[in-house]
This record gives sequence, C-alpha cells and structure tokens, in this order.
Amino acid sequence: MSRHTDPRFVSKEYHELPKTPLAVFKLMNITDNLNRNNQFRKHF
Repeated sequence: MSRHTDPRFVSKEYHELPKTPLAVFKLMNITDNLNRNNQFRKHF
C-alpha cells in the first residue's frame, strides 16, 4: 500500500498540516525576495 492511500499516513500528514503553512509561506517569501533582488540587479 502506498503512502498516499494509506489512511494512517494521510491522517498523520493532515495533523501535521496546520504547523507547516507559515514555514512554507516564509520560504516562498524568501525565494520571492531573492528573485526580486536578482531582477533588480539585472536592470541596474
């Protein structure tokens, strides 16, 4: 049985979900800032 269909793993992942979005958001924000800085350097 694969990870995704096994209800034990699925429920475990669902329980861990509430803790993760902030970290994901921060990571996306960091990469977004890096991309912006790179574009800024290209223009100037």
